[in-house]
Amino acid sequence: MLAQILYVGFGSALGGILRFLSFSYLPFGILGNLFFVNFVGSICIGFLSQLLITQEMQLIFIIGFLGSLTTFSTFSYELFLLFSLEKFLLALGYLFLSILFGILGVWVGISIIKLL
Repeated sequence: MLAQILYVGFGSALGGILRFLSFSYLPFGILGNLFFVNFVGSICIGFLSQLLITQEMQLIFIIGFLGSLTTFSTFSYELFLLFSLEKFLLALGYLFLSILFGILGVWVGISIIKLL
């Protein structure tokens, strides 16, 4: 169990650092950066779910790295703020597009593996 925790922790640290850097340097604004990171992360989850074989690799990359990079809690918080500010159309559009592109990203990642 300790080894599994360390694998997840290692991946989480890397994902958290990349998330911080993405939000610091991507030019799309807070919602755009979050949208972009979640979409790219969804593609990576789809891709890696078909590629990674060992449990250790899944713990490091899917649960740790991508779990830290694409946290759903931030997504939920931003939606909450938009609704609180009564920006209903923006909130609903962001909700719909994030879910749509998340599912699309997983499909793209899986499709890439199937083409290889």
